Amino acid sequence: MFRSRALHWPIERLLTEKAEKVLHLAAEEATLNHESDVSPRHLLLALLKDGSGVAVLCLRRLRLDPDELLGELTRITSGGNLAPDRNPELDQHSAAIIQQARLQAHSLGHRYIGTEHLLLGLVNETQGENAEFLKRYGVTPSILRDHLIRVLHEPPPSDWVR
Repeated sequence: MFRSRALHWPIERLLTEKAEKVLHLAAEEATLNHESDVSPRHLLLALLKDGSGVAVLCLRRLRLDPDELLGELTRITSGGNLAPDRNPELDQHSAAIIQQARLQAHSLGHRYIGTEHLLLGLVNETQGENAEFLKRYGVTPSILRDHLIRVLHEPPPSDWVR
């Protein structure tokens, strides 16, 4: 019962510090790219730039190098045309990804939204370039979810920063 009520809490109450940091980095990324809204691409860039958290650990366990992914994503990313003085907000696709992250967290029995849930939300994006980008590297919703469950049940690596 308590878990189902948590599903309706404001997002701000559910985000981990790391997930909040990623959202802040995504807004910075949008500003640096002269874009008015935070898009899913900014969310993925922020997850990769942060370089820590369960999401990145899952990518590493999938034998992917987050820095290489970041380099490739940065290479194919182009900036917008607005001045970088606006405070960007989530666009409708990013808001949908955050809601998908909430649902993913709930389906896993978690009462928080962490970086791993944000990554699951991105991979589950039905009409997005990020899901396609990740699928090129073999990251599908089912594979990521399976690895996430394994990672959460294993002790963290000694050099890992939560």
